[in-house]
Amino acid sequence: MPDTTNTKSDLEILTQLNADFVVSAQNGDVRRFEQILAEDFMASQPDFLLRDKKQFLDMMAAPRPFTELKADEVRIRLLGDFAIIHAHMTLANGRRCTTSGAIH
Repeated sequence: MPDTTNTKSDLEILTQLNADFVVSAQNGDVRRFEQILAEDFMASQPDFLLRDKKQFLDMMAAPRPFTELKADEVRIRLLGDFAIIHAHMTLANGRRCTTSGAIH
């Protein structure tokens, strides 16, 4: 059974880190990503590619091809001493249409 002693504060911290993640993705803030991502960070993205931290940071350093990035249906799973954050993401691309995908 998971330790729930710090569940609320852990959940609050992870909720803020996820919000920072979304803002950093929208703004291409590689410096903030370097601060908040673990060295063994992996990102599975809507293009079906799995990226390690360096690959992800390189991608984030490129100009943003979208605006209005939003995370909804955020689900934070506390699993002992680690967590997994799932979210449905929506964004507007340069053609003024909205697309969506999931970030795990």
